[in-house]
Parts: sequence; structure tokens; C-alpha cells
Amino acid sequence: PRSTRKSVSLMTQKNRKAYGLLAFLLLTILFIWLQSFQQGSLSHRESQWVLKMVQRLLSGNRIGIWLNDGRIRRLAHLTEYSSLGLFTSLYCWRRWGKNFSARIIALGIAVASMDEIFQYFAGGRTATWKDVCLDGAGVVAGIVMWRMGNEMGNLLKR
Repeated sequence: PRSTRKSVSLMTQKNRKAYGLLAFLLLTILFIWLQSFQQGSLSHRESQWVLKMVQRLLSGNRIGIWLNDGRIRRLAHLTEYSSLGLFTSLYCWRRWGKNFSARIIALGIAVASMDEIFQYFAGGRTATWKDVCLDGAGVVAGIVMWRMGNEMGNLLKR
């Protein structure tokens, strides 16, 4: 009985963490899609604001000079979708003790495809298959980050 209560408590705690990750994952998708519904002019102003902020932070650095509107937008895609890949991997590991990489990539591409469809109808935006490919690469990067972190954690436990 006492050990049973303890194991039930641990499982409940594990489920709470998994549901917390699921909520964060859904919020990440919501954030991505809300960005897609922005009008082109608002999206452009937002990108310009981020670009100026990053260039100020990196003033005098070659990267700051190299950055432009197109590159900052591509980095935004990679950041959003690597987060999606990372949090989906964390959720799957917490929930089922497995990482379903192929399914996570498929989910990422489905989210990215919807993202581009939303942009098509937002006005002043374009939908491109290149962005879907870039988003898929971001999901893969997130999975790789999770795997590296998981391996590091396993090495530290030894």
C-alpha cells in the first residue's frame, strides 16, 4: 500500500508534467498560426523591429551586418519550428517513453503547411513550399536538440 501510493503519486506527477508539455506544445502551435494571420504590413513592421533590435545587440559584429529582413524571417521560422520539434519530442518522451521522430516531423510539416495556407489568405503575404521545407528542417533541429540533451542527461547519470 505505501509503495503503491508512492508509485501512483509518481505516475500522477509524470502525467502532470506531460500535460504541461502538451499545453506548451499547443500554445507553440497557436503562436505560430497567429503569426500567420497577420497582415503583410504588420508582419513586415514586426520583422523590421526584431531586425533592428538584433543588429543593435550585435553592432560591430559581422553577423549583425549580414542580417537582413529575409534572413531574420528565416531565423524566425527555424526558431518557431525547432521549438515545436523540441517540445513535441519532450512530450512524447514524457507521455510514452519514446520519441516518434517520423511522426513528429510529419506533424511539423502538417503545421507548417497550415501555416502557409493561413498566410495565403492573410493579405499581403505569400505562401511558399520553401518555407514548409525550412520549417521541416527546424522540426528536425528541435528533435536533434532533444536527442542531444537526452544523451547528455544519460551520460551525467552514469
